[in-house]
Amino acid sequence: MLREIESGRRKANAASAWVLRLYIGIAGAAGSLVDERGQDLIEYSLVAALIALAATVGMKSVAASIAAAFVRLGAKLSGYTT
Repeated sequence: MLREIESGRRKANAASAWVLRLYIGIAGAAGSLVDERGQDLIEYSLVAALIALAATVGMKSVAASIAAAFVRLGAKLSGYTT
């Protein structure tokens, strides 16, 4: 009977140890998911990259519009000087 009690205690201790290891693992994983260090830096870099991309894409049409405006201005000015 003493052996059965001792065996039951070992099983209970093993189960408790397993539950404790599981809890520590879940708590560690949840802690790493909640960790927000460096998050602001990443957000600001993504915003800066988006602005740079929009500026690059928009420059071609803006440059063409500016060139066309100068051509029209030059045509009008040459009409007044001749």
